[in-house]
Amino acid sequence: MPANDAEHTIIDASSLQIIEAALIKKDRARGRITNYLSETNDYVNARTNDEKTPEAVKNILNEAVKDLTDKLNHADCNYFQGYFDRTSVYRFCDADGYFSCQGIYNQDGCMDKHVINPYSSLTERCNFSRWEFDHGIEISRSVLPNLLKAAEEVVKEKGLIEVNIDYFFGLLFRKKNLKFVHTGCRLKCEHTDKDCLPEMITRPRE
Repeated sequence: MPANDAEHTIIDASSLQIIEAALIKKDRARGRITNYLSETNDYVNARTNDEKTPEAVKNILNEAVKDLTDKLNHADCNYFQGYFDRTSVYRFCDADGYFSCQGIYNQDGCMDKHVINPYSSLTERCNFSRWEFDHGIEISRSVLPNLLKAAEEVVKEKGLIEVNIDYFFGLLFRKKNLKFVHTGCRLKCEHTDKDCLPEMITRPRE
C-alpha cells in the first residue's frame, strides 16, 4: 500500500458503494472504449462519404465496423467495462483497487511509480480522471489508416483474403495495445517506433 494513503480520508461503506457505482455501474471504462469505437466509425463514415472511395471498399469498411461492434457486445467482453472493476478478470488494477501506472508507451513501467486507488477515498476517485488509456500503436495515425489499407487489399485480391478483424480489435480495445497511465506519462507525440504489422492486417478468407 502506498505510503501516502494515510493522507486520504478513510471512507465508510456507503461512500465506497458510491465509488464502486461510479467506476463500474456507470461504465467508466466502457465509456472510454466506446469512444474508440466512435472514432473508428467516424473515420469509416468519412471514407464512405468520399466519392473517390470505391463502393467495394466502402462495403468492407462498414462490415468491419459492424464486426467490431458485435465483438464488443459479446457477453464475455461487454465493452471491457471490467477494466476498472477490481473484481473482474479484465481489471487493470489489483484486487484491492490499486492501479499502477504502466509508463510511457515505449518503456517498461513507470519511472515515477505513479499509483492510485480510486476505491480508497473520494479524493483519489476525483484524481482518477487524470489517468488515461494510451495506445502504443496509435488509432488515428496507424490503426485506422491500416484498416483502410486492409479493405483496399481485400478488393485487390478479389475476396481471396479478408480484413483481420481480430487483429484490429486487439489494437483498438485490448490490453496488448493499451496502457493505463498517469497523464504525465502520456506523451503527446507521434509513436514513430510503433506501427501495424503489414502481414497481420489481412488473413486468408475462412
